[in-house]
Amino acid sequence: MRTFLAFVSILFMCASAYAEAPKVLTTVYFDFAMSDVKAAELVKLEDVAKQVKEEEIAVIIMGGTDPVGGRIYNLELGHARAQTVKAALVDLGVDAESIEAISVGEEHQIKGSNAENRRAVVLLSEIKVVEVPVEVIKYRKNRITLLGGFGPLGLTKKTLGENHFTVKGDYEAVAGIGYTRSLTNRFNIGVQAFTNNSYFLNVGFDF
Repeated sequence: MRTFLAFVSILFMCASAYAEAPKVLTTVYFDFAMSDVKAAELVKLEDVAKQVKEEEIAVIIMGGTDPVGGRIYNLELGHARAQTVKAALVDLGVDAESIEAISVGEEHQIKGSNAENRRAVVLLSEIKVVEVPVEVIKYRKNRITLLGGFGPLGLTKKTLGENHFTVKGDYEAVAGIGYTRSLTNRFNIGVQAFTNNSYFLNVGFDF
């Protein structure tokens, strides 16, 4: 719940940033799954650093990603991109107090290719945005489950006539054990085995 509220707060702040300070100073693009600022992009930040220092303005850096990967992963990657851009501006002489770096992950897509969404947008801001720490949910990859219930041990056919028969089932309590392996933070696969010689394969999806 706290993660959800933090995420909503970040989106709200981002929306406020766009509403009150929509001017884009520059956009820094990144390679796939990377957060290092490339030399060609650093030139853009030199111009921004000069403007920030001369005009004594504040900026907001919004780190974004393409939709590839899970939402939590992309929030972390967007955060890393925003932080590296902030660090580059600080190295260029910008006061760290005048920079806010936040992540929007995959939630603020623009129309275009995935490469165009691997970016950090530097916005002019006259407001101070307080970054809410994102509590990242760490999921465990393995799960063992003990199972129990009431099930059939077998079926016995009792013939009544040439074309008619009845089937009687023998039921009693059965026990089982299950194993589940998380493939990502959303998908998992597992197997279950019971004492009545029943076996199952299951595929799960978390949402």
